[in-house]
Amino acid sequence: MSSSNRVQVASVVEVTLGTTPGTPRMRARRTSGEGLKWVPTFVDSEEIRSDRMNAPPIKTGEDSGGDIKFELSYPFPDSPADVDIRSAMYNAWINTNSRDNDGVADANDINDFNPSSDSDGDNLSDNTETGGDGVYNPIPDSNPLNACDPNPTSSACVPQDLDGDLFFGNYPDNHPKFDPINLP
Repeated sequence: MSSSNRVQVASVVEVTLGTTPGTPRMRARRTSGEGLKWVPTFVDSEEIRSDRMNAPPIKTGEDSGGDIKFELSYPFPDSPADVDIRSAMYNAWINTNSRDNDGVADANDINDFNPSSDSDGDNLSDNTETGGDGVYNPIPDSNPLNACDPNPTSSACVPQDLDGDLFFGNYPDNHPKFDPINLP
């Protein structure tokens, strides 16, 4: 009798498809069960023997298959689950941990369950500043954590002039008073 309480599933990222790296870093997987199986395939010989016995079966191949059960949860960056999502999408994906999908990481979000929250106090919701797609893209979105972007006349905007030249590093980059050398 066997027990499944010591089952471990691990994976490794392949640089070349179908080739395990020379020194693989196997990463343990979180699973809720598995149904993996290995099945050899045989054919029966049609040989007629004088002792009236059947010839031993001939192994012609092997099949493997089954499933690995798991619960989909928000993955940590570069975890096996993160790699799975990247593989399924055939591309990198943006891993922003935002419960309300407003483009602001929950650690910086003034209300991480409300996409209409305004984390920088400029009277524009975080969702509006990130274009409503849940991702902050510096072009064309305004920064949801900078009260001076997109409007430096906002009452919450505190201009930052670190070098005293009356140009400001926290102004939008298309503003005439923007200072690219003086970024906050």
